[in-house]
Amino acid sequence: MTKSCAALLSLLMAASSLFYAQAQVNDYSGRVSPAQVNRELPRTETISYKTEAEAMAAGRGASIYLQPLDGAWESAPGANGAKTFTRTYKVPFDWADREYFLRITSVNGPYSVTANGKDAGYNQSGRTAAEFDLTPFSKEGLNQLEITVYGNAATRVLEDYPHDAAPAITGEAFIVSQPRIRVRDYAARLEGPYENGSANLTVSVFVKSHYLNEKAYTIYCTVFDPSGNKIIEESKKMTVEMRGEDSLYFHTLITEPRLWNPDSPDMHTVLFRMQVEGRNTEFVAYRTGLREVSMDGIPGGEQEDGTLYVNREKVGRLTAAEYR
Repeated sequence: MTKSCAALLSLLMAASSLFYAQAQVNDYSGRVSPAQVNRELPRTETISYKTEAEAMAAGRGASIYLQPLDGAWESAPGANGAKTFTRTYKVPFDWADREYFLRITSVNGPYSVTANGKDAGYNQSGRTAAEFDLTPFSKEGLNQLEITVYGNAATRVLEDYPHDAAPAITGEAFIVSQPRIRVRDYAARLEGPYENGSANLTVSVFVKSHYLNEKAYTIYCTVFDPSGNKIIEESKKMTVEMRGEDSLYFHTLITEPRLWNPDSPDMHTVLFRMQVEGRNTEFVAYRTGLREVSMDGIPGGEQEDGTLYVNREKVGRLTAAEYR
């Protein structure tokens, strides 16, 4: 075999291998691994608002940074029982210099996400809410979105609940836009109440940067009790590293906390305000119920029997049969 023939054969084999690899990019059918590709870290559902008033209204429709993917999806069957759902989404001018995330709350099987013909991610645990960053694959104006649901999940043999007849998007799907320094996640934790009736409240917020350089920002945190009184009103000035993430904490002592329970579902409201270069870039608000949970009886008492207590009241147990 001449050198030129050998070189040609090597080139053809390399091209064939490359074609095969590219053809397999979106083929997750029946695979045990990977469990996820390009999936964002799990977090509390987060909606970004332009103003404080819109955030405090707690209505999704008030946000210009939220795009529900309601209505009919075009669907087409695929190989091995898969089904592909297709629709368009729009990146408006108001979303300039921001990130956009697709959130899918539930699908009845593993699925992959394609944006404008490019592989944007994969989630094997379809019934677990997941988010994917669509920013690198999107452009201003109309964009094409495909969700391929696989009908032959490798983990199905381990599941003991009934399955839907055909692959389907069974929950909500929407796109949310956030600034390049954004509230990634948040939580509230109550310690107490103590013997004098007071309790410590800690609000945590995780801030993520998508900038390719260090960036200064200020995060404001305000917490309102169920009557609308402010019990936390603080701010922190920080500098986050390139594509870095900060974990920040706000604390307060509540002398007489109003705890949530089914008979009196009192809710506290937490409001975050993000400011970069002196400009408000994001408002995020959420409502949360504070309660005391113990598995060792009443704290400081003698009842340490392993029973679950909520707000120092004993909670009945359910057997597996009763739960089902």
